Amino acid sequence: MRAILALVAPSGSGARNLHTPDHAEQSALWSFSRVLQNEFPDLDVRRLDVSLDEGPSAFAEAVLAALADRPGENDVVGENDATRNMRVVRGFRKMATETPSAITLGFEQPGSLSALTWRGTHRQDPEPDQVEIEVVATGLNFRDVMWSLGMLPEEALEDGYGGPSLGLECSGRVVRTGANVEHLKAGDPVVAFSRGGFSSHVTVPGYAVAKLDENQDLVGAASVPVAFLTAYYSLIKLGELKQDQWLLIHGGAGGVGLAALQIA
Repeated sequence: MRAILALVAPSGSGARNLHTPDHAEQSALWSFSRVLQNEFPDLDVRRLDVSLDEGPSAFAEAVLAALADRPGENDVVGENDATRNMRVVRGFRKMATETPSAITLGFEQPGSLSALTWRGTHRQDPEPDQVEIEVVATGLNFRDVMWSLGMLPEEALEDGYGGPSLGLECSGRVVRTGANVEHLKAGDPVVAFSRGGFSSHVTVPGYAVAKLDENQDLVGAASVPVAFLTAYYSLIKLGELKQDQWLLIHGGAGGVGLAALQIA
């Protein structure tokens, strides 16, 4: 039987008092407990967002009720004599029915991750050398974070493959192919370099798409293109790495570093 640790963080969940700022210290405590749960899987950590406004007795009753009425729930929010459980609702699927044919992630002005929103767009018909992919997963790179926070100048993106968009790599299944694309067909699982990969659908050049085996995990595959091509090009093409040579890899714990270790 696992030990239970009940952590009470009023307003820490962000689900109560949506019109007033939450307490930063309580939010930090709420986040810390998630890390604690990951690091100690034998510990049953339960987060309770219960109001302090009604006094100590009501507070104690609300805590006990939250623990008793919600067995197995790790995130409980209590307010107005009721308790709720937090759930992740994927806006991706919900909003896809409210847009013309596709959605993409973007922002009006960079500077804050809270400015990111899903926006409706139209699917692009593939040209003869292009492929349209229904996206399953998208790799998040540091460039995306820097661009969203406004920490990259626009000229740094002008000549790049991805341009001023979010999502350099993705995985999914082929929807349509151009007339000149022969190595892929509709339904194939693929991984690709993308422009605007945080979208429901992307249309990319055929040369930027690689077919996967059916048994490969599409979610994990989304993180392969940038890291592994960077490492492979650096070590094999530029460094001309040969058998029996020694290789020193700085920062081997990052994405590119881990890919370099495997290639080496």
